[in-house]
Amino acid sequence: MKYLLYLPPAYDSSEEKWPLQQSQEMVDALKAAGSDVRFTVYPEGGHVEAWQNAYGDPELWEWLAKQQRAK
Repeated sequence: MKYLLYLPPAYDSSEEKWPLQQSQEMVDALKAAGSDVRFTVYPEGGHVEAWQNAYGDPELWEWLAKQQRAK
């Protein structure tokens, strides 16, 4: 679990294979474990587009640079 504490999930709201509720539950569990998780839902596009949007977001890189490896 410690390796997932700083995973920034990106989600496409039209995703059918993984319901949004499951992703939200994962994020809630990570937060309960003390994670500074960032969760973004993109309203359009597909799975690949969600990651393209995430990687193109300068705020993601700023957030990622502030993270430290879990001990």
